[in-house]
Amino acid sequence: MNSSTNRNHLLELRKHRILPYIGLPDDDEYMISWFISRACNFRCDYCLFASNVSSNQVTKTGAYSPQHIASSFNNTGRKFLILLSGGEPFLYPHFIELCSLLTENHRISIMSNFSSSNVYDFAERIDPARVCGIYVGLHLPERKKIANGVMDFIDRVKYFQNKGFTIRVEYVTYPPFFFRIKEDIGLLMEKGIKTVDVKIFRGKFNNKLYPYSYSIKERNLIEEFA
Repeated sequence: MNSSTNRNHLLELRKHRILPYIGLPDDDEYMISWFISRACNFRCDYCLFASNVSSNQVTKTGAYSPQHIASSFNNTGRKFLILLSGGEPFLYPHFIELCSLLTENHRISIMSNFSSSNVYDFAERIDPARVCGIYVGLHLPERKKIANGVMDFIDRVKYFQNKGFTIRVEYVTYPPFFFRIKEDIGLLMEKGIKTVDVKIFRGKFNNKLYPYSYSIKERNLIEEFA
C-alpha cells in the first residue's frame, strides 16, 4: 500500500473513531508495523498473548545489529513511519541505539508500558520531531507490584511531555476496572497528564467475550472517555 492510499485509508478509519492511536504517515512516507518482540516484563491478565514470555528471551530476537536494521530500511530508498510494538519494545537489545539510527532517515512510533529505566535515555537522545507518537499503557495490576509504581509512571510521562514528545496514556477497559475508571483517569489528569485514551479490552472475562459483552452503562462510559 503506497503512502497516499495508506493515509486516505487511515483518515477514513478515523472518521469512524477506529484506530485513534495510530499516527498518520507523511505524503512521502510508507508505514510499517513492526512487532519487535513478544518479550515483556509485565503479566497482564488481559494481554492478547496466551503464553508468557520472559524478558530474558528477548535476546533471541537480537540477531541483527541496529546498524544492519537501519541500513536495511535505508537501502529501500524510501522513507518510513515505523510503528514499534511488542511485547515491550524497550527490552529489545540496543533499543535506544536502534531508534537513534532509524530516526536519522525515518520516523518512529512506539507502544510501551514505560517500565524500563532506559526510557529516560530515549528522551535525552532521540529528537521528538522524529517520533510520531508514544502510546503508553497504564497497567494498574502490574504497576501496583512496583514501589510507587503509578507515580513513577506519571513522572515518566510528564518528563516526555516536557521534552516535547507527543505522548498519550492508554487505559484498558478491562471489566474489573470499570468501578475505578473515572477515579484513575481523573488522577492522571489532575497530576498533569495531557492526553488519556481508553483502549477496548478484547478477550474473555468470566466466560464472556468482549467487547461484545459490555453493558450499555459500560459502553456509555467508554464513549465518554473515547
